[in-house]
Amino acid sequence: MTETSIIPPCNDIFVDRLRNTMREMNPVATCTHGKTKFYVNPSLKTCSHVFLRIVSVKPPLCQPYTDPHKVLKRTKKNFTIELNGRTSTVSIDRVKRAHLIPTCEEKPILSAICCQRNLHKRLILNVARYYKGFEKNTKSS
Repeated sequence: MTETSIIPPCNDIFVDRLRNTMREMNPVATCTHGKTKFYVNPSLKTCSHVFLRIVSVKPPLCQPYTDPHKVLKRTKKNFTIELNGRTSTVSIDRVKRAHLIPTCEEKPILSAICCQRNLHKRLILNVARYYKGFEKNTKSS
């Protein structure tokens, strides 16, 4: 009452075809490591100062980056920065470009022009507020 499976006899033609097929097969290339290119902000190539990301666990509402640090040397993967008066080499993954506002010592003409423009805008806004208040007072009288 047991069923027996019928096994076909060994076919020499089938075995020869299988051998030829297996000889013609080429192995699949294994995965290649290290060829992935990651995005690096192009402004990091020319910046003079960078922020350094803190990698430790931080309490809530704590800044993720430290003060701007001066870049002394840069390579493809590392930055050498001035950190607390000493030089330190850090990975490019931990840095972010610092956009600094020019100070009066660096750009005195630019700073003077910016200050004049800001004062001019403030003066115009104050005059406009004064006249709006003046118009309200004259209408109610």
